[in-house]
Amino acid sequence: MSHQLMTKHAVERMSQRGVSSQALEVVLTYGADTPAYDGCLKRALRHAEVNEILADGISLDVVEAALKIEAVLSQEERLVTCYQRAPRCLNRATRRQRINNRYGRRV
Repeated sequence: MSHQLMTKHAVERMSQRGVSSQALEVVLTYGADTPAYDGCLKRALRHAEVNEILADGISLDVVEAALKIEAVLSQEERLVTCYQRAPRCLNRATRRQRINNRYGRRV
């Protein structure tokens, strides 16, 4: 992705968070959009697109790395930031612990 299409913040965060440019390019090309804050879009790769991506000749290592990345794009399609997606099971465990603590049960 061209640096003209990325904010300074996005360039800094990519290097700080260890996001590879190849994996990010896969997310931006094949990812699905969901609404985010302030009119931005979150773009992430879904497992349904993996076969298509592999058929296009992209290596499995890059696809696996892309599955772990989420990108935030502005309305002008500029990359605002990107980050490693949190595993869903961690979010579920945290929520379960809060419920159990609230009602006095042991985990």
